[in-house]
Amino acid sequence: TYRITQQNGQIRWHQTDINPIVNEQGEIIYTVWVIRDITEERGLIEAYNTVNERYRFIAENANDGFFDWDLEQEQLYRNRKYDELLGLPFKEYISRSDWEQRVYAADLELLQQHLQKSLENRDKRFIKEFRFLKQNQEYRWVRISGNVVRSLKGKPTPIVGTISDIHDQKLAEQRLLEHTEILQAMQVAAKIGQWRFNPKTKALTGSEEFYRIYEIDLASEISVSDQVISRI
Repeated sequence: TYRITQQNGQIRWHQTDINPIVNEQGEIIYTVWVIRDITEERGLIEAYNTVNERYRFIAENANDGFFDWDLEQEQLYRNRKYDELLGLPFKEYISRSDWEQRVYAADLELLQQHLQKSLENRDKRFIKEFRFLKQNQEYRWVRISGNVVRSLKGKPTPIVGTISDIHDQKLAEQRLLEHTEILQAMQVAAKIGQWRFNPKTKALTGSEEFYRIYEIDLASEISVSDQVISRI
């Protein structure tokens, strides 16, 4: 394999195969040279190698876990960060059933339904949050975000995507929800209403106790602001 420079200055890749032709005594009487232009083929190989190298770099250096799930072979390829997030032995073979056994029981059915819907309805992207059991027997909240890759015939082949740890975020959301519920209960008990007014949109919104105190009808065509004013 070598390069040649054409008269127009363009460089082309050529591959030459040399085949010796021998006589009955085994002596070489002449050689047959077969020359093939492989410029386009070489370009595809170089492009593939470049993409593959970028793919490997991203997979190994991403902050999130990266996975490539081969649906036909039932093989799950993932980077080191993926195993670190989920507490899995690095690069150890894990079957789909083993993986699903680690998903929190209350989340597994919804996760399976969501995935099956994406495969059947030709949805390219799916995002789901669930709890996963790590090696230390601790459940952590994670978010999986993937794309279903399909063949030219529309058959789903691999699923590629990322997984990230959102445990601290979920705990913060739960604490905020609990505090909000406690605050609402205290407002009802103390008969205290809370409201917010947006001067740009003229929209007035409030807590449930605020609506109760002013006897606000949220189904009414009359705005909340006008209902409040009518009662003052």
